[in-house]
Amino acid sequence: MDFRTFYEANGYVVCKNLMPPELIDTLVKFYKQQIVSSKEPFYRQMTNTYEQNNLNEFGHVKQDFLDVHNYKNSPEFSTSVKQILCSDAMLNSLREITGSNSFKLMQSLLFDMSRETQPHQDSYI
Repeated sequence: MDFRTFYEANGYVVCKNLMPPELIDTLVKFYKQQIVSSKEPFYRQMTNTYEQNNLNEFGHVKQDFLDVHNYKNSPEFSTSVKQILCSDAMLNSLREITGSNSFKLMQSLLFDMSRETQPHQDSYI
């Protein structure tokens, strides 16, 4: 079964090994250096307010991060996010799955730990 058929039947597709590990390592490095340790408040999607990071006992940020592709005070981090979200590998997979040729990056979310949300799909379709 191809990706598009699977997606249409199940509402999701897992694309294993899509991103080179180096891109993910770079994102994690800048996330730890620039975001986790920051005292700056970040806008949170869950509360619609700016809040400083609240870490759990393992050092994970409990709150979500909204629009991480556009953090002007952390340009290396945001660039690493865009290198993944806007990569040829990502766009080609989205084309294969959806049949569309172009996409708009409207919002990005990052969760450092599970919010225990049931599996779902956010879509404007």
